[in-house]
Amino acid sequence: MVAASVKKALERAVAALPPALRVVFVLRHFEGLPHDAIAAHLGISVGAARVRLSRALARLRSLLPETPR
Repeated sequence: MVAASVKKALERAVAALPPALRVVFVLRHFEGLPHDAIAAHLGISVGAARVRLSRALARLRSLLPETPR
């Protein structure tokens, strides 16, 4: 189970993402859509969807505190 503080930190970090990155992250990780479906939904190329997801993940890593594994 994810601790409440970790969940809140993730929610704040996702909310802080620029909209173009946030929507790709949410569609992939919360909705479970594959890259091609995200690209089709947003009207962008699959490559652009992958790049945006990569940028979103990098931004989230910088925003989230380190947590023990």
